[in-house]
Amino acid sequence: MLERLHIENLAVIESADLDLASGFSVLTGETGAGKSVLIHSLNLLLGERVSKDIVRSGCPKATVSGLFTGLSEKTIGLLREQGFESEGEVLLQRDLTADGKSSVRINGRPATVSMLREFAGNLVNIHGQHDNRALLDPATHVIYLDSFAKNDSVRSRYESVFSELKQVLRKISQINTDEQTRMQKIDLLTYQINEINSADLKPGEEERLSNLRTVLANAEKIEASLASAYALCSGEDNAREKLKSACVDLENVAAFDPRLSELSQRMTSLSDQLDDLSADLRDFLESQSFDPTELNVVEERLDLIYRLKRKYGASVEEILAFRDNAAAELDSINTSAEQLNDLNSEKSQLYEELKSAAAALTESRKRAGETLATILAQQLAFLDMPNTGFFVKIEPAGTFTPKGADTVEFLLSANLGEDLRPLSKIASGGELSRIMLSMKTCLTLEEDAETLIFDEIDTGVSGKAAEKIAIKLKEISKGKQVIVVTHLAQIAAYGDEHFLIQKSVSDDRTFTTVTPLDRVGRIGELARIIGGISPTDATLAAAEDLLSVGSQSIQ
Repeated sequence: MLERLHIENLAVIESADLDLASGFSVLTGETGAGKSVLIHSLNLLLGERVSKDIVRSGCPKATVSGLFTGLSEKTIGLLREQGFESEGEVLLQRDLTADGKSSVRINGRPATVSMLREFAGNLVNIHGQHDNRALLDPATHVIYLDSFAKNDSVRSRYESVFSELKQVLRKISQINTDEQTRMQKIDLLTYQINEINSADLKPGEEERLSNLRTVLANAEKIEASLASAYALCSGEDNAREKLKSACVDLENVAAFDPRLSELSQRMTSLSDQLDDLSADLRDFLESQSFDPTELNVVEERLDLIYRLKRKYGASVEEILAFRDNAAAELDSINTSAEQLNDLNSEKSQLYEELKSAAAALTESRKRAGETLATILAQQLAFLDMPNTGFFVKIEPAGTFTPKGADTVEFLLSANLGEDLRPLSKIASGGELSRIMLSMKTCLTLEEDAETLIFDEIDTGVSGKAAEKIAIKLKEISKGKQVIVVTHLAQIAAYGDEHFLIQKSVSDDRTFTTVTPLDRVGRIGELARIIGGISPTDATLAAAEDLLSVGSQSIQ
């Protein structure tokens, strides 16, 4: 249950604290006093998205924290799975900055909003004013019915098979593209693969050919330079003979000075190197046989590689990789017939499984629908709708949908002798409120949430029907903590605790306060609800009588 709620700088609330007990708590106040802000604060605390505009004007951030005690074993288990230890209670805090940034703490430790949402539904169930309107949409009726049926395992099996079938159908559709497009793709891939294969490319070939082209383009210059260099080394009066003469001259005087001996040795070494160089030049020159047509062959080969690069990649390696990918794609297309047979076989099997799963889901809904209709009729009779007929209409949808093979719609006969008609067409505001309360009574008592919050569940009702709603809420509060925002004195009188929401203006700023009321305060607030701003003795007496009736019910 929610034991304490603290709010700072949220809309018109500068600071507010609510200390709540188990049982039935009511919140009242004039329209616009800020009651809805309390609902927004709880939504924020439970991980819902809330506009940054809700931060109080001029404040850097808004903060909401709540202490929940008496946690269920399931909630404690979820907390521990996320690394948060709990001894049956949890402290949640969420901050929202003026620029829209949000932060979360669980038991004082940083957490994420998704972690908060993981178990928030086990703490609080909020029935807002929009829920009544949602009940008018037949698309929501299957959700209510499944929640009552508790058919999670049956529904999960159906959804799993439905998802698998969708994937198989998608693959079949991809294979069954237009045959002409498929053949065009085969032709294109075949041409591309053949064009690359016919080139017989080798990794590193382009670099080798580029170097060879440079050599061939300069063949005459290379040959002339080699011949000239060889002639200088080996011709008449060449450098080689002159170098040998120099060696002889140095050898003749080497014995006279160690330095001359060293120079003589270096000269002899140089002469030997020149002999080797001359021989290498001769061999290189004799090995050259430049064919003028070879350059044309290299140029054509490089031009072919260039054209392939423009189509398939920036290098020979990328061209070859393109070919391999194209071959894999072509193989996939060519084997699609075999894949299609396998997929069609799988599709048939999944359709049979889906039919079985859908039938089981339909059966669970029909059983639950009969029980729900009986219970709701009983609940509505208690809520001053004694002659109401309620029926859960379940018909084949004609196709498989993500929610099953059924259409579900709630039908209502509000008065004796009237035919059952769609709820969305005949239910008044007051009837809708009572139907929703009855629905919530059927659904929430079995849920894990220990705290139920009703925001103006009394819309469109008054008098005896309002008192019946109060009694029903009081009955629910025996098993759950119930917090109700109400405008009706009949409902407020039945609360175990009563909080007054008031708005005031000070220094050109608006402030909302939350005040727990004692018996005298409650009588005054009930009198205001009954008779307006200035209660008379009669309205005060009526308020006291109303509170006495509610108090007797509490006892």
